[in-house]
Amino acid sequence: MISVVIHQIERQTQKNFFDICSTASRFYHTCLRQTPRIIEYLESRGLQRETMKNFAIGYSPGFGEVITVLQKKFSNNDIVDSGIGILGNRGLFDRFARRIVFPILDHQGRVVGFTARDLQDSTTAPKYINTPATLIYDKSRHVYGLHLAKDTIRRSGFSVLVEGNLDVI
Repeated sequence: MISVVIHQIERQTQKNFFDICSTASRFYHTCLRQTPRIIEYLESRGLQRETMKNFAIGYSPGFGEVITVLQKKFSNNDIVDSGIGILGNRGLFDRFARRIVFPILDHQGRVVGFTARDLQDSTTAPKYINTPATLIYDKSRHVYGLHLAKDTIRRSGFSVLVEGNLDVI
C-alpha cells in the first residue's frame, strides 16, 4: 500500500515537472519574440525565425520573471526541484537568467529540461548552463533534437552526432 502511494506521488510530481518545464518554455519563447536584439543575434548565427519557432528557442530576460509566472501555479519546491529555480539569499531566481534558452525534449516531445547560452561571453560565467538531473531529466538519457530526428534516423538507418545545440539546428 505504501509503495502505491509513493508511486502516485512520484507520478504527480513528474506531471508537475513536465507542466513547469512546458510553461517555462512557452514563457521563454514569448520573451524571445519580444526581444529584437536576441532575434538579431540568432539571425547573425544563421538561424531563421521559423527555425527559432520550430525549436521553441527562448530567452530569459531576468532573474525573476519566469519564477513569478510559475509561482502562480506551482510550489517553490517543485520549481527548484524541476531545475528551473535556484533558492538564493534573496529568494528564488531563474537558473537561466539573461540567457538564450534551448528546451530539451524527450522522445515523446515533452520539455524535460533546458540548455542556456550566455550572451556576454563572460570570462567568469560558464558559456552554457544545463538543467541539473531531475525526476524527468537525465543528461545521459536525453539528446537535444532527437524528438525531431528519430523518424529520419529510423528510415535512413544512421545518425550524425554533433556537440552543440546550434550544430544540431
